[in-house]
Amino acid sequence: MGVCATVACGSEMSISSILAPDPYTAIYPLRYRTGWNGLYGVHAGGYTFGVNQNFYAQMRSAFYALSVYGNSYGMGHITWIGTNGIQGCKADSCHRNGTAMDVSAIQYQNGLIDMNVHWRYNNADRRRYLAVAVAVRRYTQYVQIYTDNDTAHQNHIHCDLNGATMSGPLSPSSSKDARLVQTLCNVFNNETLTVDGVWGSSTWDAYNRLLAVCGFSCRSPTTNWYHMLDFLRYIMQCGVGGRAAGYYAGVC
Repeated sequence: MGVCATVACGSEMSISSILAPDPYTAIYPLRYRTGWNGLYGVHAGGYTFGVNQNFYAQMRSAFYALSVYGNSYGMGHITWIGTNGIQGCKADSCHRNGTAMDVSAIQYQNGLIDMNVHWRYNNADRRRYLAVAVAVRRYTQYVQIYTDNDTAHQNHIHCDLNGATMSGPLSPSSSKDARLVQTLCNVFNNETLTVDGVWGSSTWDAYNRLLAVCGFSCRSPTTNWYHMLDFLRYIMQCGVGGRAAGYYAGVC
């Protein structure tokens, strides 16, 4: 049973958009996925969502960073965010108290990232998809993506505080972080790991090679929160432009 499962169904505030953190003034309207046009989600405005106030603060930072990097690397700023759920009375789920979000699409000024589409075809598109995943993982405890063992997450990215008040370093003991890291290694550094959620010796070796290629061998994203933020920021930077690891200079 999830750690949020006993929290009473309810939330602290209702939102129809996500504001950039102070002192910035950007507004990212939320749209709800109401159907499908082929593989692409159809998203409509005019909906409100219940959300925990602290979780909302984390999402403000996550999407602001994603918008800034999108604008810096050719996508433009975010114009709206697609979701297929934030708060809802679901058993065994942090959705119960508004501390989890399902991200279904990000519409930029110059292009769309649809979470049901952009992992399917080529690594450039997968990197853009994964830019969204690491953007929200920087401010939550874990994400579930297309390589999750639950295939329900093939059409959205689930991000979750999992009962915490903020994010933590990448955790080798977390099957969800293991799957994320295995996927990052494969997509950004051409590894051939089996994505099984087990952070064993092969994953450690591939992860260390990814750190080296990114210029982060002098950092420890598995033990240091600030190093995690910086490493995943770098992956986001590469991802929004569809670039492989090593395209930009790292910090070491």
